[in-house]
Amino acid sequence: MATAYYVGNAQKTAQVERASITAVAVGGTLTATINNKTVTYTIVTGDTTATAATAWLALLQASTVPPEFGEITWSVSSNAITATAKVPGTPFHGMTNGLVFSAAGGAAVTQGHITSNSSPSDVNNSKNWQRNDL
Repeated sequence: MATAYYVGNAQKTAQVERASITAVAVGGTLTATINNKTVTYTIVTGDTTATAATAWLALLQASTVPPEFGEITWSVSSNAITATAKVPGTPFHGMTNGLVFSAAGGAAVTQGHITSNSSPSDVNNSKNWQRNDL
C-alpha cells in the first residue's frame, strides 16, 4: 500500500495576472476587486485603451488603496495592466474573493492568468508530496 507524505518541496513563485483593456467609452468604468474592495477608473473624453490603462494604474498604485492592493506590484504596457504578487508564494487570484478585473458602460477588459502561485504550503502542488510505494 502506498503512503503519501507532505514534504513541502515546491519553490515559491509569484503569481501574475493581466488585465487587457479592449474597449473604452466615455463614462465607462474599469474595476479591480479584491475581498469586495474595489479600485475603479472612470473613462474620460480622449481616453484610448492605453491612456485608460495608465490612469487606472495610477489609482491601483495610490497610497490610499485598500491594503490588499498594496500587496501587489502593478505595471502597465500599452493597454495591459500586470499584477504581480510582491511576496512569492502568496496568492491573490483564484482564491475566494481574489483579484477580479471587470468593466461596465461600454468599456471592456479581459483577464489573463499568466503565472500560477506556488509555495511549499500549497497542498494541491504535487511537488509538496512524496509517495512511499510498498
